[in-house]
Amino acid sequence: MTETKAVIEIGSTGIRLLVVELTQSDSTTFQWQTVDKSELPIPLGRDVFTTGIVSRDTLVSCLHIIYRFQEQLKAWHIQPENIAVIATSALRVARNRDAVLDRIMVKTGFRVKVIDGIEQNRLMYLAVWNAFQDHRDLIENHNTIVLEVGGGATDIMLMAQGKIAGVHTLRLGTIIIERQLKSMASAQDTYRFLEDSIRVMRSSMDQELLFSNITQFVAVGQEAQIIAKFCGTQMGTKSWKINRDQFAAFTNEVQSYSAEECVLKFKISYNEAQTFAIALMSYKFFLQFTQAEYILVPNTNTREGLILSVIQ
Repeated sequence: MTETKAVIEIGSTGIRLLVVELTQSDSTTFQWQTVDKSELPIPLGRDVFTTGIVSRDTLVSCLHIIYRFQEQLKAWHIQPENIAVIATSALRVARNRDAVLDRIMVKTGFRVKVIDGIEQNRLMYLAVWNAFQDHRDLIENHNTIVLEVGGGATDIMLMAQGKIAGVHTLRLGTIIIERQLKSMASAQDTYRFLEDSIRVMRSSMDQELLFSNITQFVAVGQEAQIIAKFCGTQMGTKSWKINRDQFAAFTNEVQSYSAEECVLKFKISYNEAQTFAIALMSYKFFLQFTQAEYILVPNTNTREGLILSVIQ
């Protein structure tokens, strides 16, 4: 039996679509493959983390993108119950969230589920575990941190020998850090603030798993995937690894790039380019507190985690 499912994710910097085809060979075994995906930028997080609300212009853009994806999905003849629409940190904290969700429901018919930090960490765990299915010994035999630096929050999972030791969602995302950068005298002051903030967080998380005992570092997210393609080594169809020193050197180099240079070099939107260097620096600061020699980068995301959750 074959079935097509879709996920639309409303994030802080963009709205993303994933369409997969599920094939069930018996009552417990599923195979799935991606058959379509799209992504369009939107300044949702820039609105919310600056003013606390989603502006009218951003809401209109959001509706246009969702409607466009809805038209795209019609070609796949997917049943409405097989389309999930989720939202993450930006809509999670927007003061006018209910009004935005109602507007999306009225205009598109989609009922958006706003997922909390714990649920997002669970989906991230499923996605990462699947991406490393041919290299699970790297997770099972080591103490590991799984980290995703988003626009409005940083999601952290600590794993001791493959078992979850703690999960955290920190209100420290790239857009929030960018705001700090604008209010401080220099970029050096901002990064000193960021490093100090991470050091304080680390001291509280040491009670669950000592950072000094972490030997595997997993970076989830588009920024890490981009860098992996430039200076990483492919481990399989779904993962890469990057030497620690190479990652640090590349991150330092990117700090001198303008947003325009990031757009041209990394083929990303201007909205994403504005916080690209900040995201990499965040990963670097977390990395320096661990003993990991490599950064492991899975080619996966929250949307795939949701599909895996449905399968399970």
